[in-house]
Amino acid sequence: VALGAGVALAPAPPWRVVPRVGVGLATGRVTGGISLAFAGDGIRFTALADRTIRDFGDRPVISSTLNSLTAEESGNDFGDYVLVDRAAIRATIPLGARTALDLELARERADSLPVAAHPASGIFRPNPQFAMDATSVARLDLRRPAARGDDRASAGGAVSLEGGAGGSSYLRLSARVEAGWPIGATAMRFRASGGVGTDELPTWRGFALGGRGTLVGEPYRAWGGREAALASVEWRFPVTIPAIPLGSFASTGHQMTLGPYFAAGWAGGPEPGMPWIPSPGVRPVAGIAAEWLMGLLRVESGWSLRTGSFGVTVDVSPEWWGVL
Repeated sequence: VALGAGVALAPAPPWRVVPRVGVGLATGRVTGGISLAFAGDGIRFTALADRTIRDFGDRPVISSTLNSLTAEESGNDFGDYVLVDRAAIRATIPLGARTALDLELARERADSLPVAAHPASGIFRPNPQFAMDATSVARLDLRRPAARGDDRASAGGAVSLEGGAGGSSYLRLSARVEAGWPIGATAMRFRASGGVGTDELPTWRGFALGGRGTLVGEPYRAWGGREAALASVEWRFPVTIPAIPLGSFASTGHQMTLGPYFAAGWAGGPEPGMPWIPSPGVRPVAGIAAEWLMGLLRVESGWSLRTGSFGVTVDVSPEWWGVL
């Protein structure tokens, strides 16, 4: 269990100050930080110093609400955590209505986190040994979010270039693409992501895939390393179902979205000491997803075409992960 609080202050616009603090009850470890932002002539400048505990992955694979529940009750925690101390300055430059470029210079240090809590039942899997000496890091991120919904064509994505010098000297390049387009009453959705790092890449900046959020049907985060690629295509179509009343003024709705899909992933570049290994070739998965309750609930099943293993995940739709 962790408790925390933060506040956003605007003492003299365009200045904005955001302090926050938190504490983990199992260890008493304090996290938090402060950021100071100034927006002028369309460019936003931010200076910050913070200590955070974060999953090493670039993108979440589960909603934080569900992960808290499964971790506390059964020891199923879908995160691999690292403690990051950093100080940074950042410039955010808008390049259009939805496109922006981030430039950041930072000083960062990463430390491992041993498991210190106990779930109500089961046990937590060991946390990987992440660590990085204090390193000067430069980042360049170009991002354009895709519009939501199946009723119009949309495309978006991000490209990130990162380099470190000092404690660790490395280069890392990652990218992701999201696209969707309607086809009559149905729609197609395509997603791809990948990355590559040099031989000196710190382990907490590596990549991992498999299982929930990436390749349902494969073992969770079984495959990983300094290089990885993942792609999926989903054909989405609505079906009519009986509505279940939820009181006097609401129901579950008469429509469900089904989405047969195909996904494939690959990982390479061994990282000794990590719980994942390079994949033995491409790992293909076929399955079907169902979204219900006005798109709030997503059930995803997947079948590994290499091993024949089958998996099912249940979560709120990824569009809701920002608030759940």
